[in-house]
Amino acid sequence: MTGLGGLAGVIAVRKLLEINLPVATLFRSVLLSGMAYPLVHFWPLHDLGIVVKIAAAIVLTLAGFVALGELRQNEIRFFRSIIRQTLSGKLAPGVRLGG
Repeated sequence: MTGLGGLAGVIAVRKLLEINLPVATLFRSVLLSGMAYPLVHFWPLHDLGIVVKIAAAIVLTLAGFVALGELRQNEIRFFRSIIRQTLSGKLAPGVRLGG
């Protein structure tokens, strides 16, 4: 079922942003998702531990994308700046997160 959700996300991105993702990106995504799944599925945490588990899966997946060369330096800088601004409570004018 999760695979169908991921496929729907890819289709939505392609339609809305008119972007064709390279096949290599698809394979890297499948590889990293497959590696993150056991961490999330078999690590038995409850309550606030779930936040730690999800954060660990996100960090490891992002690190995998960086290690595999999927993200360019300017993209990494952009995401770092968004994270810093979000944590400090200050976003640049015109930048909105969420709906």
